[in-house]
Amino acid sequence: NTVAWALGFDYPEERFEQAWKTLLLNHTHDDMCGCCIDPIARDMQDRFAEVSRMARVMSSESLRAITQAIDMSAGGETAVVIFNPSSRPRREVVGISLEIPEAVAQFSICDENGHIIPYQLVSRIGDKTDLYLWTTHVIPAVGYRTYFVIPEHKEPAASPQVTASASDRVMENEYLHVKINDDGSLTIREKIHNDVYENLGYFEDGGDAGDTYDYSYPQQDRVITSLGQQASITLEMAGPLLARFRVELTLKLPRGLNAEGNGRNEKTRKVPIISYVELAANAGHVEIHTVVHNVVKDHRLRVLFPSGLQTDTSYAGMPFDVARFPVAEVSHGEDVPPQLQGLMLAGRYTVPVQTRPFQNFVSLADDDSSLTIFSKGLSEYEVLPDNNTIALTLLRGVRWLARPDLQTRVGDVGPHIFTPEAQGLGVQTFDYAIYPHGSNLALANPHFEADRHTLKFRAVQTNAHPGRLPVEYSFLGWVNEEPSGGLKLSALKQSEEGDGLIVRLYNALDEPVKARLRVAGHIVEAWQTNLAEEIQTTLPIAEGTIPVQARGKEIITIKVKLEPSQLIEDFTRHRAQVLLPLSFNGPQPRVKTPPLLTTDEVTAELQRARQLELALQAIRSEAYILNEDIARHAEPDLAQLTLLQRLKGREATLARQHYEARISALLNQQLLVTNEMESELDQIGESLNWARVRKRVGEFLTHYYEEQLKQK
Repeated sequence: NTVAWALGFDYPEERFEQAWKTLLLNHTHDDMCGCCIDPIARDMQDRFAEVSRMARVMSSESLRAITQAIDMSAGGETAVVIFNPSSRPRREVVGISLEIPEAVAQFSICDENGHIIPYQLVSRIGDKTDLYLWTTHVIPAVGYRTYFVIPEHKEPAASPQVTASASDRVMENEYLHVKINDDGSLTIREKIHNDVYENLGYFEDGGDAGDTYDYSYPQQDRVITSLGQQASITLEMAGPLLARFRVELTLKLPRGLNAEGNGRNEKTRKVPIISYVELAANAGHVEIHTVVHNVVKDHRLRVLFPSGLQTDTSYAGMPFDVARFPVAEVSHGEDVPPQLQGLMLAGRYTVPVQTRPFQNFVSLADDDSSLTIFSKGLSEYEVLPDNNTIALTLLRGVRWLARPDLQTRVGDVGPHIFTPEAQGLGVQTFDYAIYPHGSNLALANPHFEADRHTLKFRAVQTNAHPGRLPVEYSFLGWVNEEPSGGLKLSALKQSEEGDGLIVRLYNALDEPVKARLRVAGHIVEAWQTNLAEEIQTTLPIAEGTIPVQARGKEIITIKVKLEPSQLIEDFTRHRAQVLLPLSFNGPQPRVKTPPLLTTDEVTAELQRARQLELALQAIRSEAYILNEDIARHAEPDLAQLTLLQRLKGREATLARQHYEARISALLNQQLLVTNEMESELDQIGESLNWARVRKRVGEFLTHYYEEQLKQK
């Protein structure tokens, strides 16, 4: 949106504000971390979906506006514009779904000079053509490159390739050799440094007796892994630009916790797990898309990556930072002075908690090797001491908003309310990637390499037309960055006052970084501001660049005033269609999901509320009698006053617990009735549709026979 605005397109300021305000409604404590009742969680999911929809609409409008302003007269009738949203130039394989007339039997893709671009055809159904394209040229930072479709077959020049073997279950490019093991785990050899990693990406499932706030192991846990299991392995694509294996596993997992809640249920269900493992030409990482059919409860499912690296530190992507965490266990607060323990009423961990937050990537490195795991959407990891194994949490299924009897925590953290939707039943999808690299973590730039997984190229298809923009364009980038790879773009926006461009970046390194910021167009003035966009200093401009100096871990905000541009004129003048990325459409097993909520569970909550009500009445009666007794004495007895205060405290606790139980019972009664009504409506709706069909068919048949009678 910002690039389009700088080129003359309208900036959707009001819609941005609406999207931000909607998103901020999901940032209340504790809801933003998923610690809430089921109706609130549903509301938040709806808001996230609405914000995503608004963002897609706004970004699509801007991509189309830029595309329609590009001069396409040098190429063929059909053009494809590949956009790079990241702040570093990239060259890679991109999957797109084009519209090419079915009558065009053969086609090629070329640049504006007629050089043929390699592609791998996936399928053609009617006009819909799915393919993988090797961009050949570097797609510039915050910019685009244009390619053209011509209706004839021409051989492309040599390009990077990936090969695959179904019999050996191997795929390989110039950087990685990937073997799919019998149990679906991966053995990866990084070819530059000859580092080998075994059993990467196997699954581990254990019981979860915690709540939405915290994981807690059951007293008698039973951990199940996919190691040694037999996977069904199918080669779906064999290159030359992208290879893909489909790996199917079925784990027999306990249905949930036992009746006492202190161990896992003896009864099991089959849980299908399907992973699509991809390796692209010229890629230094393996991408994995995992589909889990979650039909069990009260468990934590993780995917594990044994590193074998000798290190006591992990590195994790964070907002504006690459953070360090110790691998060794840390203190869990047992050394709290006795005089303070009585005042620490909120939740306090009683065992070391080694799970850590992360954003986009987590890395381990020693003197010889490094291993990084990328993720899109996952946010929790742990480094297990056995083989320094990175464990990514895929899902946690729990039944309580908060509960008072965790093995890992004491104290009060939230309401004791039953939340069946926190079990995460149904189909869950996850995306992550494995990036083995050399020992120098800084040179590997995991925070930039993660963009290849989390910040994908966008593509727009259009027709031939004139325009003012060139076929290749970059809005901004770095010049003479020292050391290289330190500066990370975090925001590119219109200033809040609407009179300039805001470029926010941060230095991910510990050491200072200096560079020059290049911005397309004529720079009139430039300033360094604070985060509130208040001008601090004026920056000199030399040859269209602005000097940037950032201390280690520093956040820098630069405001730029550009000379007005009107390179985008008529937004609706030419056809432009934002292309969807290729999706995973393989067959999925038919799995019966257990009921989300049962009548017995609702009855249990009603009984809990009733028991607490009786206990509350009893303690109120006891407190009333004691208070009357104290009032009859002229001199208050300290022991009686202390006991009365204890009773009042207990009464307040029971009152809160009773209200929580009543809310829990009512919410789940409502959910049960709603689910039953929706199920009945679905059944009636299907029956109604068939009845309408039979009615219409009957009318046609009646008309047919009546016409036959007339002809006799």
